[in-house]
Amino acid sequence: MKFYDLISSFFYSGKVKYAPGTFASFLTAIIIFLISYFFPQIIIFIIIGIFIVIIGTITSNISEKKCGVIDPGWIVIDEVAGMFICVFFVPFSDYILIERIVFILIAFGLFRFFDILKPSPIRQIQKLRGGFGIMADDIVAGIFSNLVTRVLFAFIFNKVG
Repeated sequence: MKFYDLISSFFYSGKVKYAPGTFASFLTAIIIFLISYFFPQIIIFIIIGIFIVIIGTITSNISEKKCGVIDPGWIVIDEVAGMFICVFFVPFSDYILIERIVFILIAFGLFRFFDILKPSPIRQIQKLRGGFGIMADDIVAGIFSNLVTRVLFAFIFNKVG
């Protein structure tokens, strides 16, 4: 496999037999937790998320063209980007350990919900082609998940995230 396939498949995690998008999203949730534990600053997640969106758009565009399949299931870098967007602007430094875990789990569940069911406008955005099209629906699913998770989190822990 080429470098662009390595990245677009998120280090081959997209090659698992069942639910590669969910698997990659869950791996990303674990990575987000670890980062939030050691580097809880908001800016870290924004920098990583933007980098993943940029590199994911480029590599998934190349991978899609090379394999000749529109939005192949093994390209999961879009799920990684969406999961990072789920935690944009979340002040993890203000959260205790259990709050971080709960926030990330809620974000993961909601992200998978929005990504799989694709309510409007996510469904329309998915029609875009190329690397941007692969990434765009997950970016919007990540935004939706971020907003809904923050509202739920405010009700559960009485904290605005």
